Amino acid sequence: MNIKIKSGVTDDVVRGVTECYRTYASWADRDREQVETAIEHSDEHLYALDLGSDEVVASARVLTDYCYYGVVYDVIVHEEYRGTGVGRAVVEAVTDHPPLEDVTQITLIARDGLVPFYEKCGFERHPMTIEVDGETEAFNRMVLDDGPDDDIESQSRSPSDVPTTN
Repeated sequence: MNIKIKSGVTDDVVRGVTECYRTYASWADRDREQVETAIEHSDEHLYALDLGSDEVVASARVLTDYCYYGVVYDVIVHEEYRGTGVGRAVVEAVTDHPPLEDVTQITLIARDGLVPFYEKCGFERHPMTIEVDGETEAFNRMVLDDGPDDDIESQSRSPSDVPTTN
């Protein structure tokens, strides 16, 4: 397999990324217009192009201030390419992407089953705490979601579930 990591957005890229989403049960309902809007409004978008088929086979988006923070969203790999190293190539392309080289912290949220994958890509689990005025304070993931079908309860943690450091 011969892939090339590229950036940007074209109609073919949007079509390919939409097809990648459709290979995931939880993201199969994402339509082309939504995908195009998400890509166009992301600060950075990288994708893997299979040079043999000229098809988009993986993608990742980043929202960033280009200084302090960058957040990676929707690392997706077409089901036919999972387990081939394409996902890792896209994640490493994000972390090595020149416009992001001065970003202090790049983060993402990962399902438990994907933690080992992201650790192999150099990410580390981060305790949900911060030192404030000499005391440890817990972080909480907060969600405001107007989506009609989303179950916010399944996406959030209670305060007792937030890991702390001693």
